[in-house]
Amino acid sequence: MTGRTTPPLPARALLLAGAATSAGALWTAANVPWSMMFWSDRAFGALVATLAASVLLSAFAAAPRRRRAACPTGAGLARGIATFALVAAVPWFYWLQPFKALWLLMYAGCATGAFAVLYVIAPWTGRCGAVLAKVGAALALSTLGVEVGLRFVSWVFPHPLLAAPGSTSSILATYRKTPGEMHLGFACDPRGFADHLRRADGSRLVTVIGDSFGIGVVPPPFHYTTAAEERLPGTEFYSAAVIAAGPAEYEVLLREELLTDEPDLLLIALFVGNDVEEASRFDPAWPLLRTCFDRSSLRIALLLDRLGRIDAERDRSGSERPTAAVQGEAAPRVEDRRESLIRFPWLDDPSLEEATLSAETFLEVESRRARFVCAPDAGDRYEPLFRALRAIRAAAGSIPIGVVLIPDEFQVEDAIWNQVAEQGFERDLPQQRIGAWLRGEGIPTLDLLPTFRAFAPGPDGQRHLYHLRDTHWNRRGNALAGAELAAFAERLLDR
Repeated sequence: MTGRTTPPLPARALLLAGAATSAGALWTAANVPWSMMFWSDRAFGALVATLAASVLLSAFAAAPRRRRAACPTGAGLARGIATFALVAAVPWFYWLQPFKALWLLMYAGCATGAFAVLYVIAPWTGRCGAVLAKVGAALALSTLGVEVGLRFVSWVFPHPLLAAPGSTSSILATYRKTPGEMHLGFACDPRGFADHLRRADGSRLVTVIGDSFGIGVVPPPFHYTTAAEERLPGTEFYSAAVIAAGPAEYEVLLREELLTDEPDLLLIALFVGNDVEEASRFDPAWPLLRTCFDRSSLRIALLLDRLGRIDAERDRSGSERPTAAVQGEAAPRVEDRRESLIRFPWLDDPSLEEATLSAETFLEVESRRARFVCAPDAGDRYEPLFRALRAIRAAAGSIPIGVVLIPDEFQVEDAIWNQVAEQGFERDLPQQRIGAWLRGEGIPTLDLLPTFRAFAPGPDGQRHLYHLRDTHWNRRGNALAGAELAAFAERLLDR
């Protein structure tokens, strides 16, 4: 068929929207060049040229012109769009992560130009193009179906393998222990915390909100809040903690559950190793776009990544225990502290500890944490944490609040630091940045790093305050932290 024709309205609208997207990306690249300051001149020039070409190609494809054959319409156009969306999603989710709104705009601008080219040449692809479009559309719909199915399963049956790290509600639903669940021989309370609120008449209550450090890898009688309680008669320390939680979850727990306990003192236990990063869940920028375009929100990618890591860790560790399982976690009920010492002899002797992680995985974890909080460009990464802490203080109202800074193991053990440090890293940067902000806000702070570093190393040069390749305190570390916590809480309660 020949003659001057105009693309059908849906195609024309899509192409014109693509031209507008490319133009917006081009304007942003030209007027806000500092946003891509790390690009080379050649790469930046190529980006600008590609975006300019995308504007022209999209506008050309939308304009009336002579055609030798009909362009796709109806079902054919829909299949073409689905196929293109699937193909375009692969490089985005595989390489261009984590999500950044600027990168998405640039990528969309370039992709619309590619779509315009394919639309223009579609009439000449014949039957081969039609078959490819049908196959691609089927794959796209199948992929979408699997993703929707996995999201439904994770909603009905929350499981760590499918939990989206960007969601506060999913973190609390997935990682909180169930009421009565056994943890190192002791049952969790009705709220799913590895502690029990008993509050005797006339006693003072200190609520400590935290993450896996609040759960601990020691039985509750040896936890640091219990150690503090033993040193401060008449005061109960209640550990309200959820594994994998961060400052966003701390604020929710306080606001929705813990204020009704009317504590005399509220303490936020910040683990500098990951709470800075996990604070990004509090008031995130572009939440809807992040949900759609961040790889961490894609359940298919999460499942494949996590299964791959589990398989790799199983090969590395050579252990018969489940991957990353805490030593003694599956033990049956223990009656008291004395029985714990008999059942778990490594509590008294760190040489009997079994590693939770393989050596390779442990160093990967510590390296990643050090890179996030100690690198020279880490400064702006602390801002979400500060916003979350302001919200926590506002939620606390008249209840006195304090912060406990828990150091990462690479900050305490020199041997680990020497393996993870890179050029320009500042080992104490988390305490310096967070401590300075807390002082400026007038929030009392207990920094445990000096105390842990002052602990005398053993003959092998290690302090052995953390469970072997686990990143959490063993009994010795909990006892040391408990003594400091008791003194800190006493000072605040007696004000």
